[in-house]
Amino acid sequence: MNFFSDPFLFGLWILAILLSLSVHEFSHAAVAKLLGDDTAERAGRLTLNPLAHVDMVGMLMLVFAGFGWGRPVPIDERALRYQRFGPAFVAAAGPLSNLLFALGIAFIGGGFLARFGGADGPLLEFFQMLLVMNLGLMLFNLIPIPPLDGSKWLYALLPDRLWGWKVFLESRGPLLLLGLLFVDRLFGGVIFGTFFAFAFRGIARLLG
Repeated sequence: MNFFSDPFLFGLWILAILLSLSVHEFSHAAVAKLLGDDTAERAGRLTLNPLAHVDMVGMLMLVFAGFGWGRPVPIDERALRYQRFGPAFVAAAGPLSNLLFALGIAFIGGGFLARFGGADGPLLEFFQMLLVMNLGLMLFNLIPIPPLDGSKWLYALLPDRLWGWKVFLESRGPLLLLGLLFVDRLFGGVIFGTFFAFAFRGIARLLG
């Protein structure tokens, strides 16, 4: 799909990004609220309104570079129940919501198209964009490197004697992630490209 040569497709791609990011960030805020922390709610982030969640730099990176971010949801980890695993539950909510969104698109959207037609129209294009965007967000955020969501599960599962690794990753993780992204781009997707291709093939088999 060549989004940049077709203004209509480009607009659909932007909409797919906004919807997917909003679901992801809202889910972080909702689970934090359920676990006792209302920081995100008080900051106006317990909403599906894309304007509350968009970071313009992260949005532009998603549009033009294929990876990016939304505005981080503010969390007070001290207010969460289950101090060791509470932050991990909040972090997992984002990727899980994208997975559920993608499954909904695959099954409900696929059934809608089969029933009402449009097998090769703009609605199918939009459903495909939503599917790719949500699965991409889910997979990327599962990588256990800060500031990605997967790092919270790594921290929760680390034994106390390795707690120094958390301190190291917190300070060096973002630079490590940027370095991996740079190397990946430099060598034509040898790291993340291979990972995403393998993961998408597996998901495609599961979904038929």
